[in-house]
Amino acid sequence: MSPGTPPRQAPAPPAANAESTALVKTRQEELASATAETKEAQKTYEAAKAAAEAAKLKADEMAVAMDEHRKTTKADAAVGEEEFKAGVTRPQTMAQITAAATQQEITAGELFAVAADQKKAWTDAALRQKTAQETLDHEIDRNAEL
Repeated sequence: MSPGTPPRQAPAPPAANAESTALVKTRQEELASATAETKEAQKTYEAAKAAAEAAKLKADEMAVAMDEHRKTTKADAAVGEEEFKAGVTRPQTMAQITAAATQQEITAGELFAVAADQKKAWTDAALRQKTAQETLDHEIDRNAEL
């Protein structure tokens, strides 16, 4: 051995090499599973987000319709001049429209909360996938050294 040359490492026993090779296969399976989980979580998040956005769009449309109905009814010349039954029906109808619009807004908010939870699940799955990839890369490097 010449000066400055690092000492040679003894070759790894065959059992260590076989063990590492088996671990590489295991890590590849873990990565495949984590990748599939990440893709599924992403699809679930995207579906939840689309449902929330559709609900929000419907809530916005209902709010606009509610405001239009309110303006139309208030501008009606019969307001204050109608019979008692019509005078009671008008605010009841407005209350029903307002309740429906409000409920739709609440539903949209709940769906956005579900979408946020799904985004977290997707992020967690992506982190597990990243960890699985790094673990596999490390085991491949270790196997190459054996």
